[in-house]
Amino acid sequence: MFLDISIYLIFIYIIGLLSFFIFFKIFYFLPDFGWGISKTIGLVLIGSISWIFLYLKWFNLNFILLISILFILLFLSSYLIWKNLALYKEIKKNLKNILLVDLIFLFFFFLALFLKGFDSSISGTEKPMDFMMLNSITFSGTNPPNDAWFGGLSISYYYFGYWLIACTSVITGIANSIIFTLSIPLIVGLSASAIFSIIFLFTKDSKLSTKILCGLIGCLALLISSNLSTIWVLLDIYNFVPENILDWYSGTDYQHIITSNNWRPEDHWWWWNSSRVINTFSSDGVSLDYTIQEFPFFSILIGDLHPHFISIPFVLTSIVCIFSIHKFHIENGAITKFRIFPITLFTGIFIMSVGFINFWDFSILFLLYFLIVFGLWLKSNTKIKNLILDFIFPSTFGFLIGLFVFSGFYFFTSQSQINFPYILPVIYNTRFIHFLTVWGLFIIPVLYLIFLNLNLRVSFCKNKTKALLFSIFVVLIPVLLRLLVLLIFNGEFNGLYLASIFSLTNFFLSIISFLSLYLFLQKVFYGNDVIKQFILGMIFVSFYLIFLAENFYLNDFFGNRMNTVFKFYYQAWILLSIVIGVSVTNIINNTNRYQKLFIYPIIIIFLISTYFSISTTATKLSLNNEFNIDGAQFLTKTNSDEKEVIDYIAKNLNNNDKIIESYGDSYSDFSRISAFTGIPTIIGWPFHELQWRGSVQDIEHRKNVVDRIFLMNNNPEDVKLLKNYKNYILIIGPRERQKFSNIHVEDFDNFGTRIFQNSSYILFKIK
Repeated sequence: MFLDISIYLIFIYIIGLLSFFIFFKIFYFLPDFGWGISKTIGLVLIGSISWIFLYLKWFNLNFILLISILFILLFLSSYLIWKNLALYKEIKKNLKNILLVDLIFLFFFFLALFLKGFDSSISGTEKPMDFMMLNSITFSGTNPPNDAWFGGLSISYYYFGYWLIACTSVITGIANSIIFTLSIPLIVGLSASAIFSIIFLFTKDSKLSTKILCGLIGCLALLISSNLSTIWVLLDIYNFVPENILDWYSGTDYQHIITSNNWRPEDHWWWWNSSRVINTFSSDGVSLDYTIQEFPFFSILIGDLHPHFISIPFVLTSIVCIFSIHKFHIENGAITKFRIFPITLFTGIFIMSVGFINFWDFSILFLLYFLIVFGLWLKSNTKIKNLILDFIFPSTFGFLIGLFVFSGFYFFTSQSQINFPYILPVIYNTRFIHFLTVWGLFIIPVLYLIFLNLNLRVSFCKNKTKALLFSIFVVLIPVLLRLLVLLIFNGEFNGLYLASIFSLTNFFLSIISFLSLYLFLQKVFYGNDVIKQFILGMIFVSFYLIFLAENFYLNDFFGNRMNTVFKFYYQAWILLSIVIGVSVTNIINNTNRYQKLFIYPIIIIFLISTYFSISTTATKLSLNNEFNIDGAQFLTKTNSDEKEVIDYIAKNLNNNDKIIESYGDSYSDFSRISAFTGIPTIIGWPFHELQWRGSVQDIEHRKNVVDRIFLMNNNPEDVKLLKNYKNYILIIGPRERQKFSNIHVEDFDNFGTRIFQNSSYILFKIK
């Protein structure tokens, strides 16, 4: 266990060092010269290069390829060190900052490892699906990787995050079941070091103690804090409010905590509802607006290795890159200047890689990127032609290069999960009490920064009117479009639609969006404080994303705004975690004693938000699980026969083999053997494949094939069908017997050879 962790960290530090020496000249303005994001960039470097080599069919994904890439990066970094020896004196001066950021990485890595180690089983929720993705990549060793749950076709989901994780497995030689466990602490550590580095930069004029404190606040807000649903949990378990208040909050009959000890609930999965706050119910209790509001600590707690969670440090790194362009332009002029072009190009490619990790991240990164570009153009006070030539073109060029680099995914293997019409208007808006519950942690810090900037004295000119009108226009766009769409499709405005559009939540979001955009434009017109400009830009992007989710949703597989709210809220949480650290810094540094009063409600709300992480961690530890980092080890105790089958298949089958096992419901144990080995089966979790591919006909056909094979009973047509699957490994175990109760095991002796058997499983190789 200790050896695996050590080898894993050594590799992460190697790629971090190599990328640090390659890119430190670009990120010299950071207090740590980019050390806080170097490991993240290193992962993208080795992942991107290996992905391109495999896409060109030059190599397979193996140790030799990855170690060769490391040597290439070593040569490049050595050359850049030799060319920039003078800069290393500056690095030595800032060595304490580098060590401090690295201490943050290690602290949060081991903190998350402690929590994950007591709940490492790759079982339940969507962990088997995540593990399937990882094993599919390492087992197939090809690009595009085979889909273990849709044999014969490649993965159609955005899988680059899993590819990066697979690279760590292949080069270290550590089992995927251990890599899966270590990856969650890695994402936590990378996210913590990145946000700490960003806040350290944005608070550069403060005392060291203040910078450390506020950097930690940002880390805690991002990775430890929760929304304020725990207030209602505490009110419930201590009976502080009457029943009707809880029912009013819920919108229907409140789901009470049944059992609790002196300070926390003890109900099974009592914490689940913290991610399902926003909803509207009909008079008879039917859900009308079911949504998800997951936050990073919830992701850590549940232990799924999903793209939205994996992408956190990569989004933060993208934010640093976007800020770099903003800062360099203010200092050096047009983006087309040679000094700025490398970071512009790198940013475009990097953001396209982040979209490959999680498609939804494009919304926040493109919005922030082009807001900054638009602001830079306004500051240049030039014509529209210059906007296109000096700003849009060089910016877009980087994205086009990134699109070309990953064209194999974007143009060929990815499949859109959005249906026509692609965008639909929201019918039921978020109730304001639910909005406050979800976003209460950030509202006061945001309001303080807006208040602080509104009180700054600025000498206005005609640009004030431009900023005012543009801000009003941008905020009105979603509302006016929503009104127009509802009018077109309904022919009239009824009371429900009008009440929804002009709800208190929409009003509040529009005000914050307007003020933050207006202040951002003011700062661009009248000053060179790039940090204040950027912070206000992040506030606008965060609240505007939430505002958009209140008015429109992407028409995906689920047919409602559940996923739009989920992904937009998650991205806004990342940005606002930076904002809260900067806001607290401003309060601490403020000499106005009345403004310092803002700190007290922030502290109270912050402490309440940490109750969730403390109480849920205690809940996890109370299960008395042994500390273990092997996510497949639980099978040794719960299903040793299946573990024996998985080990046999992993040892004896190669990447040309395929298996036939029963399919079943998502979130269940069905299709576990294909998920745990990466060997393709005919069909895995049908519901998930339907989400990724959208083809009901193909999925139903595969289900029918599996049904006919297991229930063939010597039917001539089914026997003929089975012969199409020559050399497949047919698995008959407890799940197959459960699903196909009329199965005749002996019949398969006529069509296959028993290659493995224990008390629960029989494996046939089809002749």
